Amino acid sequence: MDRTDRLSWRWSLLLLLVLALPLASKESLPLSEQLAQLEQLDESEWGIRNGCVLLSRVRQMTFIDDQHALLKLSGNRRARLTLASECPGIAANGYLLINRSGRLCSRFDSVAVLDNSFGGARAGQRCAIESIAPEVELEQDGG
Repeated sequence: MDRTDRLSWRWSLLLLLVLALPLASKESLPLSEQLAQLEQLDESEWGIRNGCVLLSRVRQMTFIDDQHALLKLSGNRRARLTLASECPGIAANGYLLINRSGRLCSRFDSVAVLDNSFGGARAGQRCAIESIAPEVELEQDGG
């Protein structure tokens, strides 16, 4: 995993931390322990290897904004897909996956915004996939 991928999944985890704080249970591990465990995170447990995940493991892909998608994976796992740059309209209009193999890979594959402007769906702007990283939820300290 290169430096960009590590930074991307850490930012994703930090965002989840902020969102998960109000929902945390009182029986969780201390936050410091949870953060320490992130350093030992094994992406292969999510089926992510060398920035790729098998398409057969992807159950759903939903864009939450014009640069990030949530992947629901088999085994009750989730991952965050980040595009190299903002892809205007992808969250609102939908996407087409541009892929030549049975894997979804960062730095090699891309998505295209669906363009419905001329009465039929066609591929619009193409956007490269920058990273695919595990998504985990951290829980707030119970004390």
